[in-house]
Amino acid sequence: MPVYLSVPACLIRLSLRRCLLGVLCVAVALILQGCAKVAAPEPPLVKVPSPSTDLTAQEHSDGIVLTVSMPTLNTDGSPVSTLKEIKEIEVFRITEAHRGPWLPLPQEEFLWRAERMVAVSDDFSRFLRGLVLVFTDELPAANRAAAYRKSFRYAVRFINAKNQTAGLGNQVAIAPVPLPLPPADLSSEAGQDFVRIRWSEPVTNDDDSRPARIAGYKIYRSEDPESPSPAPLNDSLSIKPEYEDRAFQFDKTYYYVVSVVASAGNPYAESRGSAPLTVSTVDKFPPGAPNDLHAVLDRGIVILLWTAPEAPDIAGYRVYRAGGTEGAPRLLGQESVAALSLRDEAVQPGTQYRYSVRAVDTHGNEGPPAEASIEIP
Repeated sequence: MPVYLSVPACLIRLSLRRCLLGVLCVAVALILQGCAKVAAPEPPLVKVPSPSTDLTAQEHSDGIVLTVSMPTLNTDGSPVSTLKEIKEIEVFRITEAHRGPWLPLPQEEFLWRAERMVAVSDDFSRFLRGLVLVFTDELPAANRAAAYRKSFRYAVRFINAKNQTAGLGNQVAIAPVPLPLPPADLSSEAGQDFVRIRWSEPVTNDDDSRPARIAGYKIYRSEDPESPSPAPLNDSLSIKPEYEDRAFQFDKTYYYVVSVVASAGNPYAESRGSAPLTVSTVDKFPPGAPNDLHAVLDRGIVILLWTAPEAPDIAGYRVYRAGGTEGAPRLLGQESVAALSLRDEAVQPGTQYRYSVRAVDTHGNEGPPAEASIEIP
C-alpha cells in the first residue's frame, strides 16, 4: 500500500520566495556589470629620438669633419632599440662672412638661414663609425683663400619613422684657418725596439701664405695602404719632425702617414696626410752576450753557469768548446739550450778548455760570445 507524505503550504511558499530572491540578485549583478565604466583609450606611444648634444666640428684635410653620436634615447626616456626607428638624418649649414663671436641661434632663425647640407635616409652605414656619425663638408679647392675668410655653423636633426622630430640639437661654429702642406721626404730607421720615422717640415700653407702654421705632428700607422688608421700613434703632438714607434712587431709591413696640426685649440685644424712610407720590419738584430759566465769544476765535471742578456726575444743559447787537440771550437750538446747552465762531462785531465756561450733570438740571430776557460788537473 503506497505511503503519501504531506508538505505544509508555508514551507512551499518559503522555498519559492528564496528562489525568486536568488534570481533577482543574479539579474542585478549582470545589470551592474554591463553598466561598469569603460576606461578612456590611451593615446599611442610616440617615440621621438632625442636631439644631439655632442655635435663637433673640426677642420681636417680638405674639409670640415662633423661627428655626432647616434641617439640612444627617445624624448620620453625610452631607449632607441634599433636604427630602423630613425628614418632620416639632416645636417644643416649656415655660411657667414664674419668670423665670430658666435651665440646659438633660435631654431626658427637657424632653419630659415641654413641650407640642408646632407639628408640621409634609412641606410646610415657609410657615415657610421661604430655609433658615431661622421660627415665631411668639403671646402672649395679652387679658391681656398676665400673659404678662410668665412665661418660656418652646423646643426643636426633626427627624424623618426613617422616623420616626427624633436628639433635641432646643439649648434657648433667654426672658422677654418690655412693649413700647412703635408710633410714630405719621409724616411725610416729601424732598431731592436724601435722604428724611427723622420720627415721634412712644410714651409708654406695651402693658400701660399708663410710661414707654415705648425703646432705639432700626428703619426698614423696601418697595415693596409687603402685603410689608414683613424687614430694616431702618438697621444700627444710630436713637436720635432721625427717619431719613434715602439709598439711595432717584426715580420710585418707598415704604412706610416704624418700630418701637421695647424691649431690644437679651438678651432682644431689638421692638414692632409703625407704620402705613405712603407716599412717592412725584419729582425736582423742579435741579442747581447750572456752575463757572468763561470766555469766550475765539480768531481771531474765542468759546470757552466751564466745569466741572460737584456733582450725580449731570446730563444736559447749555443755553447762552444775548444781545447786540447780539438782545434776549432765545436758546439756542445744540442743546437741550443734553453737553460742558463750546461754540464760538460766529456773532459780530459791535464787539458785546458775554452768555452764561449752565445745567445740566439727567435729569428735565429746569434749574438757575441761570453767566454771563460778552465784547466782540468
